[in-house]
Amino acid sequence: MCLTRIILFKQLMIKIMKRKNFLPGLILALFLGSLMVSATLKTTVKTSVDVPEDVQAVIKGKCLGCHNIESRNDKAKEKLEFDRLDSLSMVEKIGKFKDIGKELNDNKMPPEKFLERFPDKALTADEKKILLDWASTEIKNIK
Repeated sequence: MCLTRIILFKQLMIKIMKRKNFLPGLILALFLGSLMVSATLKTTVKTSVDVPEDVQAVIKGKCLGCHNIESRNDKAKEKLEFDRLDSLSMVEKIGKFKDIGKELNDNKMPPEKFLERFPDKALTADEKKILLDWASTEIKNIK
């Protein structure tokens, strides 16, 4: 698709250059060319968050109780709402995924007080690795 755009742009430039008064046409062609490049770049940037099934299972079982839009835990919602990840800007998404990695590596999630009441919500080593790998992969995909 990109090659087709380049060929069409080249053909347009040749037609414009053959005219005697080609400056306005040249400016228009350059503008249209920049729009084509911009459109091509925008389509290659990843904006949605990919959540594989194994990650979904961990989030649903261990995280979503606090980190969702309907949670009564305002502090957890303020830090991270899994429901809203797709609506964040690229910079915000990178920040959230870095935060996920930091919190998990520092063993701050789930919080100790929470685990005292709900010990079954503790992350296993495998679940922690799944989330860390996912966060790391998403950062790379967004950049």
